[in-house]
Amino acid sequence: MFTIILTFIGLVLFAALLYGGINYINYEIYDQKFEESNVVSGFYNYETAIDSYKKNFNVYPDTADWITELGKIGILLPNNQKHDFKYEYNTTNNTVAVCYDSVAKTEGDYKIIEDIFKQGQFIISENCFSKTNETIDQSSYPVKVSLTKWIKK
Repeated sequence: MFTIILTFIGLVLFAALLYGGINYINYEIYDQKFEESNVVSGFYNYETAIDSYKKNFNVYPDTADWITELGKIGILLPNNQKHDFKYEYNTTNNTVAVCYDSVAKTEGDYKIIEDIFKQGQFIISENCFSKTNETIDQSSYPVKVSLTKWIKK
């Protein structure tokens, strides 16, 4: 009988600690890290797909219909409507880039983009395919902000 009472008290204490501890989990930070991870993995997925296309056809995909072009070699790209990735193949300059074009609705949204930029592989600007970093005016939100990753400069 004594064992049953101790087990019951232990379960009640465990449940109380668990219930109280749930309030200490910061879901906003978790969401920001999840979003940041999605954007970064999106860049790498597109870069890998573009490089695979180049290896198969010895040319980069056409800018106008690049998603269909990549599909020709059976590459399944992330279909995440929240992320607006763009691609540019400039035949004149022979440059290739992928861009994440977004609108930061809050300071938290901007912080996600800024954290990705700080990884050092990206150009931050208001418009896609910029070759230099720009200072983004954060005096009021929403703010248009883009990250460009140059695959070939």
